[in-house]
Amino acid sequence: MGGGGAGAAAGGAFNGAAGDAPGGTGQGGQGGQPSSGGTAGSGGSSTHPAGPSTHDELILYDDDGKLWYVNNKDPSRSWSVSSGTGRDLQLVGSGRVMLGKSNGWDEYQLSDGKALGGQHGFSGTQSAHRLADGTTMLASVAGGGIVLKMVTADGQVARSVTYPGYGYVRLVRPTAKGTFLVTADTQVFEGDAQGKVLTTWMIPGKGQHVWKALRLESGNTVIATGYNATLMVYGPDQSLLKTIGGKGGELTAVDAHFFADFHVRPNGDYFVVNSQADSSNDKSVQLLEFDADGKLVWQQKQPATVRSLEEAIVLDGLDTNKLQVELSGPLTSAP
Repeated sequence: MGGGGAGAAAGGAFNGAAGDAPGGTGQGGQGGQPSSGGTAGSGGSSTHPAGPSTHDELILYDDDGKLWYVNNKDPSRSWSVSSGTGRDLQLVGSGRVMLGKSNGWDEYQLSDGKALGGQHGFSGTQSAHRLADGTTMLASVAGGGIVLKMVTADGQVARSVTYPGYGYVRLVRPTAKGTFLVTADTQVFEGDAQGKVLTTWMIPGKGQHVWKALRLESGNTVIATGYNATLMVYGPDQSLLKTIGGKGGELTAVDAHFFADFHVRPNGDYFVVNSQADSSNDKSVQLLEFDADGKLVWQQKQPATVRSLEEAIVLDGLDTNKLQVELSGPLTSAP
């Protein structure tokens, strides 16, 4: 596991809607303090004006098995650590970030990336998400279905939920009404705590490896569609309201490839990880932000040695001493 404060030069951070060149490269991080990727580059050109937002601090997971802390205000504070492969990233309070592992989860100190332990022994884990009640929900496929295990801090399974008949799962998120939004390759379903499937969304197009779904306060459901490279927004009646992103068009320059993790910003924007899903296209831009209408308003080049991001969180404005959850869209501190 990675130790603390391994300095890493990050690729140039670029704040702007779609400028022509990334910024400079940051210096190695200093132990004991968070730090970040490259210095901010110039804003977009006159044809691509700067977007409405800049992001000072981010935490990233590269599926080559590395965690990155990126600070665009002070690149000298950057760090990266070897985490081994994982999936799902969450701020879990006490200045820690949790990374789901194939057998449970690990936690890391945000200040310098120091590994702080976790819980293991849960083989087949595909995602890990801490619930507001303090248990950690581990999702896996076992016995011909998707199984959600709610695990206590000392590694005991408090309860479990099984949805029979599914053979694939990625991220799972709870809703404010106590149900779960579960991604299952070419579909998403909402299930209750007794294992009953309430609603299903079949994802059109290539629809492979759908990654994450969130329920908004409005009742809309937003889905990151994996290889479709889109966010799809569905109304409470399951009608498709909007498709954001997609390959080609204005996203040709960033190589829209695979939309993985995403978060709803407080202003309603969508912060999206444009994963390269095991490719190694250095021309890609893997950190994107779209406004609520689907316009690309910000982008940032990933650190220089990153091949493919899967997860990312903008830290700006968040209380990292408290558990952050997504029960109604934006990240908020758990009660």
